[in-house]
Amino acid sequence: MAECATPEAAPVSTTPETPITLMPIQAGIDSKEIHRRAVGSYTTSQRARYEHIFYLRLVDVRGVYTLEKYSGMVHYCEALFGYSSRMTKDLLRVGETLERFPKLAEAFKRGEIEYSKVREITRVVDAGPFHPAYRLGNRGGVARPRPEAQHP
Repeated sequence: MAECATPEAAPVSTTPETPITLMPIQAGIDSKEIHRRAVGSYTTSQRARYEHIFYLRLVDVRGVYTLEKYSGMVHYCEALFGYSSRMTKDLLRVGETLERFPKLAEAFKRGEIEYSKVREITRVVDAGPFHPAYRLGNRGGVARPRPEAQHP
C-alpha cells in the first residue's frame, strides 16, 4: 500500500493579527460551508457517542466482555478505550437511563442535547430528590423530568 503524503498546512488569515492555519484543501471553502460542516460534524459526533454508549450497554447487559476475557466492564473499557472506572460507570448509567427515556435518547442522538447535559440529567434521575439540581426547576438548572416525558 502506498503511503499518503500529508499536505502541508497553508496559512490563511482573517485579519493580520489572527492567523489561522488550514489544510490547502480547506482554504477554498466559503464561510457558509465551513459553518455547515462545523454543525454537521458536531451532530455526527453526538450520533457516534450515542452509538458508543448504546453498544457499551449491550456489551454490559449481554456480558460480551467475558467472551473477550475481561473481568468486567471497567476492565474492558480501561483496556480498550483508556476509560477510568468513573467514566465507564457514567457511560453505563447514561445508557441505562436513555433506555428509560426514549425522547431524551432521540434528542441526544440528533445532537439537540450534548453529552454533558445528558449525563447530568441521568445523575438527577438516578439520585431523585436527593440530588441538589432536583429542586432547581426552571431557575436555570436541570429540571426534574416529568413522568409523561418518559413515553414517546
